[in-house]
Amino acid sequence: MSRMYFYILFLLAGLHVSAQVEMSMYVEDKGPLKIGQEIPIVFMATSKSSSDIQMKLPYFDPKKYDISAPETSREYYLDERKGVELTRFSALVVVRPKVSGVLRIGSALAKVDNVIYKTDTKEIFVKNEKFVENKPQLRSNNEVYIRTHINAQNVYVNEAVMAIVTAYSKNMNSLDNIEEVQFSPARSVRYYKVGDTNGEIDHTADEYSMKMAVYLLFPEISGKTILPPVEAKVVQGGTVSKIKSNRVKLNVKPLPDNAPADFQNAVGQYKAKVSMKTLGDLEINKPISIQVKLSGVGNLKEVQLPKFIESEAYRIYKPKITYNLKTAGDLGFKGDVTADYLVIPKKYGKCTIALEPFSYFDPQFKEYKIENFPDLPIFIQRKEAPLPTPSKEVKTGGDRDQSVAPDVNIPVIAQVDVEHRYFRSHNENISPWLLLVALLLVALFLYFFYKIYNSNKASSPTGKHYSPHFKLTTNVSETEHKLLKEMRVDIPTHLKYLENLISQKDYSKFFIAYSDMQKELEDYTEFHYQTTFLSYLSNHYDADILEKVKNLQSQINIVKFSPLQEESIMQQLFTQIYEVYIKIEE
Repeated sequence: MSRMYFYILFLLAGLHVSAQVEMSMYVEDKGPLKIGQEIPIVFMATSKSSSDIQMKLPYFDPKKYDISAPETSREYYLDERKGVELTRFSALVVVRPKVSGVLRIGSALAKVDNVIYKTDTKEIFVKNEKFVENKPQLRSNNEVYIRTHINAQNVYVNEAVMAIVTAYSKNMNSLDNIEEVQFSPARSVRYYKVGDTNGEIDHTADEYSMKMAVYLLFPEISGKTILPPVEAKVVQGGTVSKIKSNRVKLNVKPLPDNAPADFQNAVGQYKAKVSMKTLGDLEINKPISIQVKLSGVGNLKEVQLPKFIESEAYRIYKPKITYNLKTAGDLGFKGDVTADYLVIPKKYGKCTIALEPFSYFDPQFKEYKIENFPDLPIFIQRKEAPLPTPSKEVKTGGDRDQSVAPDVNIPVIAQVDVEHRYFRSHNENISPWLLLVALLLVALFLYFFYKIYNSNKASSPTGKHYSPHFKLTTNVSETEHKLLKEMRVDIPTHLKYLENLISQKDYSKFFIAYSDMQKELEDYTEFHYQTTFLSYLSNHYDADILEKVKNLQSQINIVKFSPLQEESIMQQLFTQIYEVYIKIEE
């Protein structure tokens, strides 16, 4: 019986101990939440029994949130009211909702003394409206202002950040008055302008907005960085005024300390290779062409290429560097950088040209990676001394006999008459049959020439010599006219080519190919029907087809000059082109 009481007391003590952990979650209430608004969320666990607290944060769906790296802290303090030492573990997460509606924040889990505790869940409501930080009060409908938004606030040194400058106004026409959008010089951030306004206007409940510029930023120093405001000019009613955007805070994380010895500044994902372009025999002091190619995505415009290992056997000259890059959103620049080096060998024999390894930091896996280059073996061979050239002096037979040893028997190969070796001997007779055949061929040629001459003279309507065997060629304009008359635009072939370009994601060639197809259709309708392509559609097709073609051309112009061309938008655009033009073909 006493054991049973002891067991009950032990359970009660265990419950008391396990209840010494308090879990809580705080969501900062800033009024109605909007899309893109920063929402600080604090998860907190307070323990009275143990200082060892491990916390697991809830899952935030990347389709619904942009989330910053969590900031954790652990503090110890004394509860003076109860006289108990407490350990508090807290984690701060800043999220920005991407969608509107009711969003659910899950529970955070904390493990203390092998017991798991969790916070309560919480629901937040996000309005279907884009958030604008510190939105200024507009005094008139024509007034405009600009804001700078960045897609990530926690990045590594030399990791890309995309900044988008957007203009706002209550009057849609006032957005066209903004000019010369420029980033102010930044001390610790390099930036590149990668896109201008695309002319697309968004409309919310009380104002209009339009993207004005897109920048790629690369921070160079770790720590808290404040980006300078973007400046622009506003021209209204003959007056010019300047406006500035907001300042943006950026948290730049330092790279890990375990960097390889040859690490320079490359951040991203890369592949590197080296190849020798000079083929054949190699000579001393003659240049050898060696190419180093770096491809991938990241801070490619600023990457320092690997160096050659110095040697007395060769000399390296400054390379010619070629950039083939395009923007890749938050990832930075995508493409390849090619460096063509000239190497001058200075010694004979075998030699090895070697490069230092190329190392970079991969922010996705948060680790350093190394690309090693194979050595390039070369062999510089000595040139043999040239053989003495024989004398060009022609000697007589007697002199030649004197220059040869008397005991050497020289065989007689041929006897040539030097003075008459190009002429036939006088005593050689030409065959009479050969002369007879030659005269007969000449007579036949003269006969046919005479017949052709008389037939041309009799049948020529202009009195000039004419022969069906020698027809007059047409000029260039007549040939072009004939080809246009027989030309027919092969729309299915054009559509198939456009589909291939979409699958290859070569969007610049896609728009060029569409323009070529449209030009062929314009030329065809102008030649055969003496009208424009749109007028031809208006006369021979339903009004629905004409309206679809006009809308499609307008949409193509908008997407063509957009700084960011997403794959889904381009696929949808091709589908619309196919549906419209295949009906025209039918």
